Amino acid sequence: MEMHLDAARLLLDGSRAAATTGNHMAIYHAGYAVECALKARYLRTQKASHQGRVIVEVFKKRVKHDLDELKLMLGEESVFLTASAKRGMQIVKSRWSTEMRYRSRFVDHPDALKVLRAAEVVARWAEGE
Repeated sequence: MEMHLDAARLLLDGSRAAATTGNHMAIYHAGYAVECALKARYLRTQKASHQGRVIVEVFKKRVKHDLDELKLMLGEESVFLTASAKRGMQIVKSRWSTEMRYRSRFVDHPDALKVLRAAEVVARWAEGE
């Protein structure tokens, strides 16, 4: 679980740095941070002895990078996003794709910051703030 939270924090740092230049990787890193944060939150619902299996069997084979699937799985564990986290998820999902890593382009600075701020809201929720 901590590994995923650490990854989310580092990705948000990367998003902040990329956002200052308008690099599209700001949005890519923000979306990936949300994925890591949701996975960390899901792992918190699992017994420590099952977490390794969840990472391999569930995250790698079932979920991959699907934010909607992660949200559904959290709901199955009676863990529901707050209204602000839901809004953040919608903003991130509307702009993020794992395919972004293969493109090279710039985005509007305000757009990158909007996605970054939305990702930060979801990450804070996942950490339990």
